Amino acid sequence: MKLYSLALAALLPCASLLAEPVVLNLSANATREVANDEMVARLYVQADAQSPAALAREMGGALERTRKEAARYPQLSFAQAAYNSWPEYGKDRKVNGWRGRASVTVSGRDLQAASELVARLQGFMLIENVGFQVSETARRAAQQALIPEALADIAAQARVVGHSLGKPRQAVRELTLNGPGSGAPMPVFAQARFAAANADAAAPDPVNWQPGVSRIGVDASARVELQ
Repeated sequence: MKLYSLALAALLPCASLLAEPVVLNLSANATREVANDEMVARLYVQADAQSPAALAREMGGALERTRKEAARYPQLSFAQAAYNSWPEYGKDRKVNGWRGRASVTVSGRDLQAASELVARLQGFMLIENVGFQVSETARRAAQQALIPEALADIAAQARVVGHSLGKPRQAVRELTLNGPGSGAPMPVFAQARFAAANADAAAPDPVNWQPGVSRIGVDASARVELQ
């Protein structure tokens, strides 16, 4: 009888532990490849002049021409990205001229129109880089479609643990969802092509770009109570 009592006393803590709810911290990730449907291009113009005023006139003329070209494509987004100027020094360390550089960005989901505009701008500008990315609209749609997949993974993990412990009931106490960003647009053309020196030079033909794909994902984490 004494031995039985000791064995029962040893089992009581284990039985008490199994009777208590078990809380799990689980995580899951769901991803898929999505076609890049937005083009982002950055182009720049650079000029030299003998005075700041002359440089400003030349750069201003180039930017005005850029804006007029972009106005042909209202379905695209166009913005001036940067404008810088600095003095050039001769061997005598005196200022002997001025140099300026201005850049613009072109972006949009109409890839054909974006390619045409970039080609037209290359008549008097240089390409800094061109990249492709998933648009915000397509990204949100993909992430919403991935949420059930991530949650199903968490539920499956909880079922496996619950079955092992004899606790089939689940209760989600906390849930966090995160959609990782895609980072910078995927570069496909980073080497600048030099434009013709005179403004009347013909622009190159539009390039047959290959936008590629990006991987979109959703991260889920949850505190699940098993009963």
